[in-house]
Amino acid sequence: MKIAQRIETIPPYLFAEIDKKKEEAVKRGVDIINLGIGDPDQPTPD
Repeated sequence: MKIAQRIETIPPYLFAEIDKKKEEAVKRGVDIINLGIGDPDQPTPD
């Protein structure tokens, strides 16, 4: 299958780029604290 040249002009998805950099850092042994969206088990305080 041949990919259209137009697709190559689309900028990369920002969060995919961030994930790639995060994975590279983890492979180098950097301790990453993920502050992304979580799944809290308690309601937020008032």
